[in-house]
Amino acid sequence: MLVVAGVADPGNLGAIARAAEAFGCTALLVAQGGASPWNEKALRGSMGSLLRLPVAAGVDPAATAALLTVRGVRQVRAATRGGADPLEYDWRSPVALWIAGETGDLPPAARVFEGVTVPIRESVESLNVAVAAAILLHAAGRGGAVGGTAR
Repeated sequence: MLVVAGVADPGNLGAIARAAEAFGCTALLVAQGGASPWNEKALRGSMGSLLRLPVAAGVDPAATAALLTVRGVRQVRAATRGGADPLEYDWRSPVALWIAGETGDLPPAARVFEGVTVPIRESVESLNVAVAAAILLHAAGRGGAVGGTAR
């Protein structure tokens, strides 16, 4: 499962959805306050993935984090620096991957989530949110965590 918070650019959201479907994600939760998954640009960028994936739009991030915790879902957040290498992380199910975007932060509860970081050169500040999400989803999909079968 993928939870996206604060992605303002609908094209980025569409690309994230496309990667989520490609790597076997079982659902996409889009937090309130970001781009709508039903925006024309998001739909176009997803190449139909937003119509094939189960999508919940406008979810409350704090309530979602609490519900997933109660249901025993491990939660991990994308971290720009200091997180585990996604290729070495234990992605076995059930895991919810949280991605924060350009305008939003994760809920305060996410501070305790384990972090995963795409290793990049120190001279580069960060990756585009859709690029980072795709890399992390690929790693998670190989580990079978996002609901797909490891390929």
